[in-house]
Formats: sequence, structure tokens, C-alpha cells
Amino acid sequence: MALEASASRHVYYRRAFGLPESTPRTQAGLRCSLCVRECMLGQGERGFCNVRTHLDGQIQGGDGSGAFLQSFHEPLPADCVSRSVCGLTQEDEGIQMGVFYESCSFDCLYCPNWHFKRAEQSQPVSADSLLKGVDPSTRCVRFYGGDPAPQIPHALETARRILEEQSLAGVRICWETNASVDPELLDEMAELSCQTGGVLRIDLKAYDDHIHRALCGVSNERTLRNFERVCSRRTESGKRPTIVASTPLVPGYIDPYEVDQIARFIAKIDRAIPYILLASIPDFAMSDLPSTSEQHAWQAEQAARAAGLSQVYVGNRHALGPSYLE
Repeated sequence: MALEASASRHVYYRRAFGLPESTPRTQAGLRCSLCVRECMLGQGERGFCNVRTHLDGQIQGGDGSGAFLQSFHEPLPADCVSRSVCGLTQEDEGIQMGVFYESCSFDCLYCPNWHFKRAEQSQPVSADSLLKGVDPSTRCVRFYGGDPAPQIPHALETARRILEEQSLAGVRICWETNASVDPELLDEMAELSCQTGGVLRIDLKAYDDHIHRALCGVSNERTLRNFERVCSRRTESGKRPTIVASTPLVPGYIDPYEVDQIARFIAKIDRAIPYILLASIPDFAMSDLPSTSEQHAWQAEQAARAAGLSQVYVGNRHALGPSYLE
């Protein structure tokens, strides 16, 4: 009953933005394999992400020739969730380039970046154009969104070219993702971060699949499996990239028990993986919720440490609100 109610909310808001209301499953269509949705698209049909489209016998969109995104520069230390573990500080002169992809494989009802769902997307940006914003003063490039998954060919091409350009030696490649991407593509993302000293941050939004489906509109099976995969393997260089896990503390849904389950899952892989808890600020379809309270965050932090993790942080304490009883 609860999943049916949440499903209707997902449909309501996607319809309001003119987005595909469900994962396309057109018989005899072409399959897009970039993310967990694995849309089957008929001629002219758009994928769930609203970016990938079946045109003239092939699936197009989100590759090096053009992607829907916004890019910006900010001085270090950047406003980045992973800044507490990446090692870059204000003493490191330079800038971070943020690349926000205007598409997503999830449909989170509490999404703080929901504005990209609006029909009026920006003009596509080629990898060539995006690379013009990267120079020797750039210390890191952070690919996020939305999520990079629906437009990962564009992100990977850009990242490869940064790595290959001698004048850009030392630029870190970082990712923020829900890890719903194809496993082999996630491997390549990890390799690029590892070779450049960047961070791969993976959002583990819920451990219970029912809660995940209610909040995000899709199962978390691919995300959990991919997290295990990328944390347990070594890259071609023989190393493992800096991997960070994070979880938004959505009031009423992601409580200390749910955090305990996520933390136990992480600890079975490696107790030293940094885990960042995030205050959830009321927004989008769940704007009637309060902000995560200080007590909620403290209890979740204690639960994660009790589960065996050695590096637990609350990433945005400034956004914590008062007790839910006040």
C-alpha cells in the first residue's frame, strides 16, 4: 500500500515536468544499457532520464558531442561533500570545476537539485567546449548531478582527455553518483579517480529496498552490488581509489536503524571507508518534512560508529534543525 502511494507521487511529479512517467519497455525496442533502468526504446522514444533517445536505429544523447549540463568554478576548499576526506584545503591554491549533469537515473522525492527536471534544458555542451574550462589552475573536476550515469559517455570522454593532456597533470577526477551505472562503466570511473588521486563518492540512500523504492522510485540492488564491486576490486594500477559513502538523513525514513544497516553493510567490506551523513533539507515533493534534527544526526552518527566504521562524519552540520518535538 505504501509503495503504491509513493509510486503515484513519482508519476504525479514526473507528469508535471513532462518527463517519462515510468521506465520505457517498448517491445522490439533498442535497449539502453548505461544505467539500472535499461530502457527499451521505440523509434523516437525518450528514456527515463529524458536525455537518451532512439533515433534512426541507434540510441543517442549524452555522449561527447553534447550533454545537458551546467559547469562552474569555485575556489578551494570547494563546497563538496567529500572535502573532509579529500585532502585539499584553503592552502591549496586553485579551483574546483563542478560539472552538474541535468539528468538522473533515480527519481528522489526529496531531491534538493530537482530544478534540472524542468523541461527547458540548457543547450548541449560538447566535451571540447567543456574542456576549455579546465586549465593548470584547476585542482579537481567533480562530475555529479542529477547523476552522471545517463550521460556517462560524455563524462568519461572528458575525464579521459583531462588525464591524457600533459598540461593538466595533477588535475583530480572526482565523481558523485548513485552507482546505478553499468558495472563496467563504474570500473572505468574508479580507474580514472585512482590514477588522478580523486574521490569516488557513492550515495547509499537506503538499505531497505522498500524504503529505497519509495524514496527514489527504483530498487537499490544495482547500487549495493556496484558498491561492493568497486570497493572490493583493485584497478588496473593495482590500487583502489578513495571511495566515500554518503547518506541523506531523511526524517521519518532514514533513521538510526537504517543507518546502522547501511554502516554494517559498509563495515563488512572495509571498516575504514569514510561515511558521510547529510542533513536533509525539506525540498521538492517532501517539502513538508522538517530539516534533519541535531539529535537525529547525532544518533545516526553513533549508530554508524557502533556498527564498526572508523571514519564517520556529518557533512553539513550547519543545515541541522531543532528537535522534531519542538
